Amino acid sequence: MVSTLIFWLFLAFLFGTTMAILMLGYSSVEKHREQEARQHAVDEARALSMATAVPRFFLKDGESRDYPNAPIVNDAMLADLENYVRAEQAAVARFVNEPSIEHLYGNSGGSTHVN
Repeated sequence: MVSTLIFWLFLAFLFGTTMAILMLGYSSVEKHREQEARQHAVDEARALSMATAVPRFFLKDGESRDYPNAPIVNDAMLADLENYVRAEQAAVARFVNEPSIEHLYGNSGGSTHVN
């Protein structure tokens, strides 16, 4: 009778200890996940602030930047750039629809030289 009671008390102690170890391990994993999530949020915010600080080629709608020493861009240069980008997009679309070496390295139809 006493040995059975001691056996069951030992099993209860073993089960309780195991559950306590599992709970402590789980809480430390959760703390680590929260810390990683906070660090990830800080890293994203830092990356976003760095990305917005760098001058970009394309601006968002309604956004304007005035640079005092910026080179003067005329409409002819913008038209050439737009035609070149459209020709490259057409070449990419042609290659995606019909992949081949000729379409990959072929002339995109636009001039790659700036006069």
